[in-house]
Amino acid sequence: MKTLKISVFLSALLFIVVACDKMEAPYVNIPQVVDTAACPVPEFPELTTHTKTILLEDYTGHTCPNCPTAGKIARDLKEQYPGQLVVMAVHAGWFARTYPEAGVPQIFDYDFRTPAGTEWDAFFGNGNAGNPNGLVNRLTVNSKYVLRPNEWAGVITT
Repeated sequence: MKTLKISVFLSALLFIVVACDKMEAPYVNIPQVVDTAACPVPEFPELTTHTKTILLEDYTGHTCPNCPTAGKIARDLKEQYPGQLVVMAVHAGWFARTYPEAGVPQIFDYDFRTPAGTEWDAFFGNGNAGNPNGLVNRLTVNSKYVLRPNEWAGVITT
């Protein structure tokens, strides 16, 4: 039995050694020649930086005494960031009223409020914060959406 185990072991060892023989490739090794005329190397444009477009929502009203100053800040920021800043005036809240209330004559010919602006005002709480104020890309800054006009520049720059 011992001789049988030894002969099987030696046969397996001989088979492993013989089976690892290296063979020549059955093909002719042809060097590759790169013909740049037939296949030109493409030219890629230089990497450019992506400019982000920013939305500034200026919540305002035509009876707001401080809103023109906020409008000037928004205009100056738009000039500072040409092609990058979109300014949208949203007439909503108490200062956007046209006074069509009972007993009060209508003073203004135009009502600039919109259903969407009224919904946004209620959702973000701009009217409760008092005008003028606004949102920048509807992002929260220090856990709040509503920003005062003096905060707009810093958030837009960031």
